[in-house]
Amino acid sequence: MNKIKKLEKLLEEAKNFTGKNIKYGDSKFEAWNNSLLRFINTNYDKITYENFKNRSYTLDICTFNTSESEFVEAFEKDLGTTIEELKSLLEEEKEISISCENRSKKQSIDSIHQISNLFDRFHIICRQLRKRHNSRKTLDIQDEYDVQDLIHALLYIYFDDIRAEEWTPSYAGRCSRQDFLLKKENIVIEIKKTRDGLTDREVGEQLIVDIERYKSHPNCKTLFCFVYDPDERISNPRGLENDLTRETDGLNVITIITQR
Repeated sequence: MNKIKKLEKLLEEAKNFTGKNIKYGDSKFEAWNNSLLRFINTNYDKITYENFKNRSYTLDICTFNTSESEFVEAFEKDLGTTIEELKSLLEEEKEISISCENRSKKQSIDSIHQISNLFDRFHIICRQLRKRHNSRKTLDIQDEYDVQDLIHALLYIYFDDIRAEEWTPSYAGRCSRQDFLLKKENIVIEIKKTRDGLTDREVGEQLIVDIERYKSHPNCKTLFCFVYDPDERISNPRGLENDLTRETDGLNVITIITQR
């Protein structure tokens, strides 16, 4: 249970206690208070813990000569203070959660922009690799494996943890190897290169099947489908991109087709 849910649970349970229904050694209240102290001790600093621990809720006052009304007043004052402090902790945790969520969204947007820019300029990169001093050997993109190797190297400009050849769960009795998984970013990159027999219709059909498979992958929130088409075998690349770029069942699908 995360901090926010635990604080909400402790606050909800606290509403059941009042000075009038609490007796010395009340087992339900003691169980709640012990749970509260364990939670505070585990998740917050020593000063915060001691502050909660030293609030006795005056339960032991029953062993002394005091009126019931004084006990009720003292107990509810202490409990009220604890509830307010728990509310304050809850608000702080919610603010931290929102801040982390916003930071995560920004990082996700930045990652998507970086990958998109890399794919958009991929053909320029491939063309530049052919122009080496004194015609030295270079990587000439011949097939899909060459595309994968170059993409793999370029991804290290932006990302540290790049996992290759992960397998998606079975779909329609088959499994599919995904080219790259960026686990921290929850991004999967599927790479294809057009060739004889792999043009508009075939590419579209394969990617549709891939999209269905990746819906069930636990680390895939964004699926990049990158198609390198240097020979312009795809007659309407923007149309195919628009057809396959969508959000479906919580999976954000981005399709980029790069030609000359």
